[in-house]
Amino acid sequence: MFDYITVIFIVVLALTALIGFWRGAFKTLSWIILVAASIILAIFLSKWLAQVYRDGPIGGAIYNGFYPFIAGKINIEVAPGYTITGDTMTTADKIALYNTMGQTATGDATWTLFHAAYENVKLPPVFYNLVDRLLNESIAAYNGAEFALAAPIANVITNAVCFAAAFGTIFGAAMFVGGIVLSVLRFILKLAKGHPGLFSRLLGLIGGFAIGCALVWATCLTFNLIMLMDNDAATYLRGILHMTEGDTTWTFAKWLTSTDFGYSGVISFFIG
Repeated sequence: MFDYITVIFIVVLALTALIGFWRGAFKTLSWIILVAASIILAIFLSKWLAQVYRDGPIGGAIYNGFYPFIAGKINIEVAPGYTITGDTMTTADKIALYNTMGQTATGDATWTLFHAAYENVKLPPVFYNLVDRLLNESIAAYNGAEFALAAPIANVITNAVCFAAAFGTIFGAAMFVGGIVLSVLRFILKLAKGHPGLFSRLLGLIGGFAIGCALVWATCLTFNLIMLMDNDAATYLRGILHMTEGDTTWTFAKWLTSTDFGYSGVISFFIG
């Protein structure tokens, strides 16, 4: 069964292959090399820049925007008679939370109680393990006075957003500078050589198809990220991809999105 998302994917693959054939090997393959180099550079430098963002006005603005919103959403009973609302707790609440967390961390691997708080703030499930780890660290550092359930959740979201912003910044800057360099080289080669030959065009076709595969992969990765959220966009996307129909319906787009072609690894990399 073909849906319109599948048709779009096929059109993208066909167009990029034809464009690669028309442009030739040098223009197509050099662009692939530039993208790959930009991604590698972003991977190595994004954690450093993310820390700059996190400690600077960008991270502060994100944190100050998310934290009160998340804290206000949290409303969970940690023990009979002890309810946490937002980030304000009495000493008795803190002691009850500490005791409950200690028992949960050692006796319940699913952290059911605290995952209820994550669901309360609509935190994507992919973040659960990371927040659990931060909560474990909070247990170890608990001194009977300072503790907050909202803080680890806000920190995880802030760090993820800052890391994504840093990655995009470095990738975009590398592509911009590299694009200028490639444009100069292409102009020089065009004056010296003229139009690409048949062999160069065939290599360009292969390279163009590879570019199309990368674009489709990135789109499917984005689909996976959206469907991690509990909102209307995720519900709509699951519908148009026929995810809600189980194994009764097969489409090319559904198969590409639901099969893990490295999506989980990339998501884990971005959220730490």
